Amino acid sequence: MSRLRSRVAEWLGESLANRFSALALMITLVIVVPLGAVAYGIIHHLLSQKIEAELRNVVALGHYGLEQTLRELNGDINSMARRSLVTNAIGDSEGRDAYLLPFLREFVAAEPRIAAISIHDYKGRAQITVGSAKLLEDEIQPLIEGVMIGEKSSSAALRSNAGSTRLLIAAPIVFAPTRSVEGALSVEIDLPALFARYFADVPKHHRVRLLDGQGREVARSGNNSGEQNSIRLELDEGSGLTGYRIEIGVDSTVVYQSMSLLALGFVVAGLLTLGLANRLSVRAAERLTRGLRELSRAAREIEEGGDSTRLYRLPIQGCDEIATLTLALNRMMVSMRGAHEALEARVEARSRQLAETQGRLASILDSLRDVVYSFSPDFVSVLYISPSVTELTGSDMAQSPDSPFGLTDFIHPDEREAARKAYLQVLLEGYGEQRYRIVRTDGEIRWVRDRFHVVLDEEGKPLRIDGIITDVTEKVMAEEEQARTETILNMKNRALEASCNGIVIADMAQPEAPIIYVNPAFERITGYSASEALGRNCRYLQGSDMGSPEVQALRHAIANERETQVVLRNFRKDGQPFWNELFAGLCQPGLRAHERLYGGRHRRAHP
Repeated sequence: MSRLRSRVAEWLGESLANRFSALALMITLVIVVPLGAVAYGIIHHLLSQKIEAELRNVVALGHYGLEQTLRELNGDINSMARRSLVTNAIGDSEGRDAYLLPFLREFVAAEPRIAAISIHDYKGRAQITVGSAKLLEDEIQPLIEGVMIGEKSSSAALRSNAGSTRLLIAAPIVFAPTRSVEGALSVEIDLPALFARYFADVPKHHRVRLLDGQGREVARSGNNSGEQNSIRLELDEGSGLTGYRIEIGVDSTVVYQSMSLLALGFVVAGLLTLGLANRLSVRAAERLTRGLRELSRAAREIEEGGDSTRLYRLPIQGCDEIATLTLALNRMMVSMRGAHEALEARVEARSRQLAETQGRLASILDSLRDVVYSFSPDFVSVLYISPSVTELTGSDMAQSPDSPFGLTDFIHPDEREAARKAYLQVLLEGYGEQRYRIVRTDGEIRWVRDRFHVVLDEEGKPLRIDGIITDVTEKVMAEEEQARTETILNMKNRALEASCNGIVIADMAQPEAPIIYVNPAFERITGYSASEALGRNCRYLQGSDMGSPEVQALRHAIANERETQVVLRNFRKDGQPFWNELFAGLCQPGLRAHERLYGGRHRRAHP
């Protein structure tokens, strides 16, 4: 399939005439195919309607006759069950054969559709049976029980025996004076024979079937070969076969033979139309593109043997669009000649500008303290290293670079393997960054940050690896100093938490000087948790002793921003008093007054 597509694409690309003819053929297809499809669809729809109407006409008379006959049989059976001759015979077990058997034989003989008739007593036992078939008690019994208990005025069912299908109908025998059910009258009808009576003359290639409520075939008439187009007609309730339907179908190969011939005619006419359209389009395309072919041939001559210093002029024939195009091409050649000369001048000017730009770029790179480098993706050759590498490493590598791994000679031995893996990983991820130590030629250790990425060509393959190395020694030292400071601060915090004396820090810059920190010893001494103490003033521990001389001395020391030590009586959360030796002072000397106040509280012996 792909080879065919490539051949078609090659053919279309050979000439403009081929594309014109292909376009004309596609336009013809777009017009002819939908019209043919619409016409075929309309004819198919009309033919389907015609077939359905024909099938209804074929089956209508037989359908009506079968329904009418079954309705009459149901009526005759119910009428016979109500006759006094039958109702009296239920109670007359000795003399009924003399008058009832001739009557039943006469009834069966007069009605050839009935195969057998039987009289049953109130217990469902058969008393008299007349006919060519014998009613099976296990099959007729459910029908008799239904009419005996008064559920139905009559009941019908089908049974199959020895390859034949029979219709069983039961009607109640009602004793008129008491209106009580004394027995049942059952009749067996040869349903296939009755069905064949009305559908014996089915036309050729037609098939008529009687289907039960589950779609199973009960009787049939006609041909059964080929695919079938069919319709179904339901039997009404009066026939006694509620849910049954008659299906009539016709052989599709016969019905749609004319449609097949019509479709073949459409195909032949379409192919002839397409062939004619293709031939006409090819001729028209050749005539339309004749001037273009001559113009193309002349252009190829210019391309193959052209002289850049020569000005070509193509011959002009006529005054149509092709001639206008040729004239425009001649003018374009003149313009291109001038543009070529102007382009050469611009290229020369751009070359001078590029040389100046490269000089400025080299000057900028020389002035950078960061090391800029570029090397091949196979790690074999150095493409560029900025002169600042000398200041960083103490080696003049920029003067005589031999390999990018010459840089790794300055990497600290403990970190050389990690740096090598990072360089290799960049080929997979496209970008990399690492921080490591280098050892200068004078033995000084410096920290550097190396950032590098892969530059790809137009095909997505690695072209080179560019990077920049920055000296971050001062930043690393600052980070280490900060880490040491944080370690000392954490140690001080743990010391405060572990102290056995209660420690409180209050923010004197806020109104009411709220407590902002208490240690676990404070919670143990006072009974107040940190969540209960934070945000409150320390005076809540003084209770009613707020006017004592010690409290006044504490306030005076705080107001004058000086340290003091007093002994106060405070109260725990449970109300118990305790003596507290308090030392108060500013947390950070040199800050403005009332910035931070801390106090040490510890429990002393109770007086």
